[in-house]
Amino acid sequence: VVDLEPIYAAGLVVFGLSAGAPFLIALTRESKNDVALAATVMTVLIVGTVLLMPVLLPRLIEGVTVDVWAIVRAMVSQMILPMVLGMAVRQHFVPVAAAVQPWVARISSVALYGLLGTMIVGYLPEMADPELWKAIVTGLVVILIALFIGFMMGDGHNKLKKVGALATAQRNTAAAMIVAGTNFDDPRVVVVVTLVNTFGLILLMAAAKAMSRDAELLLTPIGADVPERRRR
Repeated sequence: VVDLEPIYAAGLVVFGLSAGAPFLIALTRESKNDVALAATVMTVLIVGTVLLMPVLLPRLIEGVTVDVWAIVRAMVSQMILPMVLGMAVRQHFVPVAAAVQPWVARISSVALYGLLGTMIVGYLPEMADPELWKAIVTGLVVILIALFIGFMMGDGHNKLKKVGALATAQRNTAAAMIVAGTNFDDPRVVVVVTLVNTFGLILLMAAAKAMSRDAELLLTPIGADVPERRRR
């Protein structure tokens, strides 16, 4: 649909095929929705990425091969093992989990915002290319469409609508970076993946905050006082 420079188009294809992002947990927590459901959805999407990307990518971009084991190693070390460890601690060391969880949540939020800021600053020189911005806008439009599709697919189930929207829209940057770094010599592939992900996270954080306000209103008893700011 959009006439993009081939190298940027390749980056968006790699980015689009990478599902199952660990940031889904942070986004779901920010939206005040079911984190356990998000973890389950994330795991299914990770498995789907590992199975489908090696099959689809060579057919969509000529000359590209995918190192399946590199993706699997990254997924296991960066996502699956930390998630399993957290579940084990929560199951068997309840007091420890209760004491640590608020601090971990705060640290992860600070790390998320810090990552967004440093990515933008680090890639400032590359942002002068108008073709890059064309690719970024295209990627963000696709993210918004995915957010809408995921939301509508959960129609009738409030938690599924919100977690599904965030899970469908958020991409797995770790998997995309592995594929981009091992298959393309041009650094612009990594640049477009990183920047679309960064600006996409800003959009999705805004969406998650909007969802959290809806969640608070749903939990407010009928007849309870609603702050003036919230009513506006």
